[in-house]
Amino acid sequence: MSKIIINSNVFSKNEEERLTSVLAILKDGKINYKNNGINVCITLLKDKIILVRENDDMKLTLEFENNKTLTTKYIIKQLGIEVRVETKTKRLIINNNGFEIEYELFMNGEFSDSFNYDLEWRDL
Repeated sequence: MSKIIINSNVFSKNEEERLTSVLAILKDGKINYKNNGINVCITLLKDKIILVRENDDMKLTLEFENNKTLTTKYIIKQLGIEVRVETKTKRLIINNNGFEIEYELFMNGEFSDSFNYDLEWRDL
Protein backbone atom coordinates (compact mmCIF):
# COMPACT_ATOMS: atom_id res chain seq x y z
CA MET A 1 0.00 0.00 0.00
CA SER A 2 1.35 3.41 -0.99
CA LYS A 3 0.07 6.83 -0.14
CA ILE A 4 0.06 8.99 -3.23
CA ILE A 5 -0.92 12.47 -4.31
CA ILE A 6 -3.13 12.73 -7.39
CA ASN A 7 -3.89 15.57 -9.75
CA SER A 8 -6.64 15.16 -12.31
CA ASN A 9 -8.62 17.08 -14.86
CA VAL A 10 -11.92 15.98 -16.41
CA PHE A 11 -13.42 18.29 -18.97
CA SER A 12 -16.09 18.39 -21.63
CA LYS A 13 -17.98 21.08 -23.50
CA ASN A 14 -20.30 21.53 -20.53
CA GLU A 15 -18.14 21.09 -17.44
CA GLU A 16 -14.67 20.91 -15.96
CA GLU A 17 -13.50 19.32 -12.74
CA ARG A 18 -9.97 19.73 -11.44
CA LEU A 19 -8.49 17.94 -8.47
CA THR A 20 -5.15 19.06 -7.12
CA SER A 21 -2.99 17.45 -4.46
CA VAL A 22 -5.61 14.92 -3.32
CA LEU A 23 -4.40 12.20 -0.97
CA ALA A 24 -5.10 8.70 -2.28
CA ILE A 25 -4.10 5.09 -1.64
CA LEU A 26 -2.52 2.91 -4.35
CA LYS A 27 -2.74 -0.81 -3.61
CA ASP A 28 -2.79 -3.82 -5.94
CA GLY A 29 -3.35 -1.69 -9.03
CA LYS A 30 -6.23 0.25 -7.48
CA ILE A 31 -6.33 3.95 -6.59
CA ASN A 32 -8.85 4.90 -3.90
CA TYR A 33 -9.76 8.42 -2.75
CA LYS A 34 -12.70 10.60 -1.77
CA ASN A 35 -13.98 13.54 -3.80
CA ASN A 36 -16.86 15.68 -2.46
CA GLY A 37 -18.31 12.80 -0.44
CA ILE A 38 -17.98 10.31 -3.29
CA ASN A 39 -15.72 7.27 -2.95
CA VAL A 40 -13.67 6.82 -6.10
CA CYS A 41 -11.90 3.59 -7.05
CA ILE A 42 -9.81 3.39 -10.22
CA THR A 43 -8.61 -0.07 -11.24
CA LEU A 44 -5.57 -0.01 -13.50
CA LEU A 45 -5.20 -3.01 -15.79
CA LYS A 46 -2.74 -3.58 -18.62
CA ASP A 47 -4.99 -2.20 -21.37
CA LYS A 48 -8.10 -1.17 -19.46
CA ILE A 49 -9.25 1.19 -16.72
CA ILE A 50 -12.33 0.70 -14.55
CA LEU A 51 -13.68 3.75 -12.70
CA VAL A 52 -16.24 3.38 -9.90
CA ARG A 53 -17.79 6.41 -8.18
CA GLU A 54 -20.13 5.61 -5.29
CA ASN A 55 -21.90 7.18 -2.34
CA ASP A 56 -25.11 6.44 -0.40
CA ASP A 57 -27.28 7.66 -3.30
CA MET A 58 -25.65 6.29 -6.44
CA LYS A 59 -23.05 4.03 -8.01
CA LEU A 60 -21.52 4.76 -11.41
CA THR A 61 -19.16 2.32 -13.10
CA LEU A 62 -17.29 3.26 -16.29
CA GLU A 63 -14.90 1.03 -18.23
CA PHE A 64 -12.35 2.22 -20.75
CA GLU A 65 -10.51 0.14 -23.33
CA ASN A 66 -8.86 1.60 -26.44
CA ASN A 67 -11.16 1.80 -29.48
CA LYS A 68 -13.98 -0.13 -27.75
CA THR A 69 -17.49 0.65 -26.59
CA LEU A 70 -18.18 -0.93 -23.20
CA THR A 71 -21.51 -1.08 -21.35
CA THR A 72 -21.90 -0.61 -17.58
CA LYS A 73 -24.52 0.80 -15.18
CA TYR A 74 -25.45 3.93 -13.31
CA ILE A 75 -27.50 2.93 -10.28
CA ILE A 76 -29.72 5.36 -8.36
CA LYS A 77 -29.93 3.40 -5.12
CA GLN A 78 -32.91 4.99 -3.35
CA LEU A 79 -35.13 4.72 -6.42
CA GLY A 80 -33.86 1.30 -7.49
CA ILE A 81 -33.20 2.62 -11.00
CA GLU A 82 -30.47 1.27 -13.28
CA VAL A 83 -29.42 3.26 -16.33
CA ARG A 84 -27.37 1.63 -19.07
CA VAL A 85 -24.14 3.56 -19.62
CA GLU A 86 -21.81 3.11 -22.58
CA THR A 87 -18.31 4.50 -22.89
CA LYS A 88 -16.83 4.73 -26.36
CA THR A 89 -13.09 5.07 -25.75
CA LYS A 90 -11.37 6.98 -28.53
CA ARG A 91 -7.93 7.12 -26.88
CA LEU A 92 -6.45 5.47 -23.80
CA ILE A 93 -2.86 5.96 -22.73
CA ILE A 94 -1.65 4.34 -19.50
CA ASN A 95 1.86 5.04 -18.22
CA ASN A 96 3.80 4.45 -14.99
CA ASN A 97 2.27 7.32 -13.04
CA GLY A 98 -0.88 8.34 -14.85
CA PHE A 99 -3.29 7.95 -17.70
CA GLU A 100 -5.19 9.92 -20.35
CA ILE A 101 -8.62 8.98 -21.67
CA GLU A 102 -10.65 10.56 -24.44
CA TYR A 103 -14.17 9.15 -24.57
CA GLU A 104 -17.83 9.66 -25.42
CA LEU A 105 -20.55 8.86 -22.91
CA PHE A 106 -23.98 7.44 -23.84
CA MET A 107 -26.84 6.91 -21.38
CA ASN A 108 -29.65 4.54 -22.40
CA GLY A 109 -28.34 4.75 -25.96
CA GLU A 110 -28.46 8.57 -26.10
CA PHE A 111 -25.28 10.60 -26.57
CA SER A 112 -24.50 12.54 -23.38
CA ASP A 113 -21.13 14.28 -23.89
CA SER A 114 -17.48 13.89 -24.92
CA PHE A 115 -14.82 13.93 -22.21
CA ASN A 116 -11.09 14.15 -21.70
CA TYR A 117 -9.81 12.70 -18.42
CA ASP A 118 -6.18 13.06 -17.34
CA LEU A 119 -4.85 11.78 -14.03
CA GLU A 120 -1.30 11.65 -12.69
CA TRP A 121 0.11 10.67 -9.33
CA ARG A 122 3.28 10.79 -7.32
CA ASP A 123 4.43 9.17 -4.10
CA LEU A 124 3.77 11.09 -0.93
